[in-house]
Amino acid sequence: MRKHQQKPDSSGIEFDAPRLIGQNSSAAAEFTLGTILVLLGVFGAVWCFISAFTLRVLPLTIVLYSLIFILALAAIQQMNRIRYIFLFAMILLYAGAGFYLHTELIQGFLITTNQIMMTYARHSDLILPIYDVSAKQADFPLMCTIFILFAVFFLSFFLCWAILRRQSFALSFIATLPFPFAALIFNIIPDFYAVLMLVTCWTMLLFIRLSGGNKRGFVKLRHTHLAKSPSAAAKAGLQLLLPVILCFTLILSIFPRQTYQYSTHAGVLRNEITNAVTSFSLFDGGATLAGSTNRVNLNGAGSIHFTGKTMLQVQATEQYPAFLKGFVGSVYTGTSWEPLPDSEYKEINQKLNGMNVQNMCSTLLALQHPDIDTGAFGIHVKNIGANKTCIYAPYNLTTTPQQITGVKFVNDQILRSNWIFGTGEYSLYSNSFGGEPISSNVLGVFSSIASQHINRGNLGIISKILQSYITSQQEFAALNSGNLKAYYTSTVPDDLMNALQGEGKDFIKEEQNYRLFLYDKYTQLPQSIREKVQRLLEQENMMGDVTVQQNSSIQYAGPVSYDSLEQMTNAVKRYLAKHCSYSLTPGKAPSGRDFTDYFLFENRKGYCVHFATAAVVMLRAMGVPARYAEGYIITADDYKNASDGWASIKDNRAHAWVEVYYPGLGWQPVEVTPGFNVASNQTQDDISKGESSVSSTPSVSGPESSAASKSESQAESHPQSEVSRPKTQPLTKTDDVKAAMVPILFTIAAIGFILAAAALKRRVAIKHREKSFAQQDQNRAAIAIYDYVVRLTRFGGEVSKIVTDIALKARFSQHTVNAEELETMRNHAELLARQNLFNASTVQKILMKYLYNLI
Repeated sequence: MRKHQQKPDSSGIEFDAPRLIGQNSSAAAEFTLGTILVLLGVFGAVWCFISAFTLRVLPLTIVLYSLIFILALAAIQQMNRIRYIFLFAMILLYAGAGFYLHTELIQGFLITTNQIMMTYARHSDLILPIYDVSAKQADFPLMCTIFILFAVFFLSFFLCWAILRRQSFALSFIATLPFPFAALIFNIIPDFYAVLMLVTCWTMLLFIRLSGGNKRGFVKLRHTHLAKSPSAAAKAGLQLLLPVILCFTLILSIFPRQTYQYSTHAGVLRNEITNAVTSFSLFDGGATLAGSTNRVNLNGAGSIHFTGKTMLQVQATEQYPAFLKGFVGSVYTGTSWEPLPDSEYKEINQKLNGMNVQNMCSTLLALQHPDIDTGAFGIHVKNIGANKTCIYAPYNLTTTPQQITGVKFVNDQILRSNWIFGTGEYSLYSNSFGGEPISSNVLGVFSSIASQHINRGNLGIISKILQSYITSQQEFAALNSGNLKAYYTSTVPDDLMNALQGEGKDFIKEEQNYRLFLYDKYTQLPQSIREKVQRLLEQENMMGDVTVQQNSSIQYAGPVSYDSLEQMTNAVKRYLAKHCSYSLTPGKAPSGRDFTDYFLFENRKGYCVHFATAAVVMLRAMGVPARYAEGYIITADDYKNASDGWASIKDNRAHAWVEVYYPGLGWQPVEVTPGFNVASNQTQDDISKGESSVSSTPSVSGPESSAASKSESQAESHPQSEVSRPKTQPLTKTDDVKAAMVPILFTIAAIGFILAAAALKRRVAIKHREKSFAQQDQNRAAIAIYDYVVRLTRFGGEVSKIVTDIALKARFSQHTVNAEELETMRNHAELLARQNLFNASTVQKILMKYLYNLI
């Protein structure tokens, strides 16, 4: 009711006639502003996350589904009585989709988690687990997208509730802050525009203070004004949105984002988090060495300490000394060892026809001696304190991938746990050579197989071919850097290959295919260190051309040659033992310096990580395919001290060594660290007694102690190394569009449904209005017409005094409105509707017809 006022020409106080005042709602403004803020918050948070961790997703699909989620949930939040029905229906759909897509959802979670772990590892010294994913690599983007969309739905649901219902800045800020914070704390910079969207959302929420209240407009509180009404806040927010964006644009034009400097306070906090996480056994596996999962960070190889903690317990049917391999480094970047990317194995895995390289030696022994038991022994391992995602396996496995569950054979490299939290106990079977070095050659492997698997009916025909092949292999009787590639890539003539039969023929063919594959992959080195090491080898007469001086004249004596691969590895081992010393406290290589360069040419002291790395680099420079390996070693003495048959393998048995590929036998361990010999029970126990860094009592390893082999869980290479960067299939717009067709079609169908529902709702509203205008109770009919006229004034015009008086009569008087008065109200309503429709814009006409159902 209007406030009373005194007339100046009257002697008393008079009151205006009572009037019915319609509320001027601003629901549309509130919905618009709230939805814009939710869009900014959701898209800002999600793309901060995606861009920071370089997740491979289908962007168009995520955008379309996110829009659907946000608009649907925002619309539901604006409902009143039936809101909970729609929310319950959405939750049921969400749960149903989760059940239907549970496999894709789990794989997407693992893919996303792995990418987060790898990104964190690349930006820190953390040892983080990498979980096995059974999905094909080509399906990674789709599955990651599915997982992200499930998270987007939850975030959209929460922000719609926090902003549209609770109108809370605090809840919105808490829900979205973790997305950029999780990246920035590790100096990972998300996409700039995603951060800008998120900051805009926070700024708007903070400025307009969407807090509930009953008063309209703004109220003064101390020295500021706060919006107490959602209506006032919404209108102010919409007016404020454009100036905020313009201010950000102006600031950025003056201070470009390239000038951003990482906060020192954030750096300190990052280091504290890194140290705290590093001490958590879930991430480092409890290992100071041999805990690598997907990368060995050589930059962290400084001092190392042993605490005496038991890492593994081992029980074996035969007490053979053994190397238990947990990690293989194939790609050398100068600062790290990394595995060969999965993409490199796609073609060779097809050519191997199911043969597993890790079973090669046992397969060869079975083919050479089909009627003799090769003496495989069993080993049972309990993982006590090591990284449980690693499966520490002996060499020359007879256990095949089909014979063990929960464990995955990773190409030609290692075994990994298939479980998210790793495997604590497992049994494997293997052939053993008692820790003694072994060797083989291409001709010897072929001869041993041919003796058992050649078609003797054609022996006379192929004898000449066989003799020619044997003669051609004689050039490899002496191996040197000039003929090693030809040696490893030599092939059996087709006619001779066809003379073989059965499993022997398959083995020779598959082993030959693998040799052709491996040479370039496992002789890779950065060019600078290759050239420097080759000069060193030439100076030491370990490779290159040899000259001799006779009677004051220099004569050429041919290239430096070796009788076998074993001689080459022994030459490298002798050089390292002569020129480098064993130390557990060698210090770290300077930042940016090649690890091998610093060790070989300047520092010349280190432990197994240093010797194994340098040996692999030297062998590769000579032309020998070699790899870096980490794990644990077991000696005969470890079994002698066993309790109840279980040998306790402590952290000082963590070790690094070299792998060399021997034709037919596969990858075999080669010990290069001075003083180590598992067959003779020689370990660092014997050579490090004088090292002050070895702790005689158990202690907690500090940040530097675990840095010796902290592995960054990262299958990507060092940023400066193009050689080791994984080759992944690029995302195409076609894939994204195909995946986005579902939300596109759903959106089209939803729009069609909404339009049909709006048209139906309009017809029902018109029928209901006509019925209410013509009802028998004319007073009620008059009030209904008045309410309709008030709603029309939303789009212009005003209620005439005559219509207001008639409505007041119907509402407050005991008299009944007559037919003439009722017709007057109808005529006024019809005239006002026509005038508003004529003056309205296209958007207003649509709103009048299909949203408010006034016409």
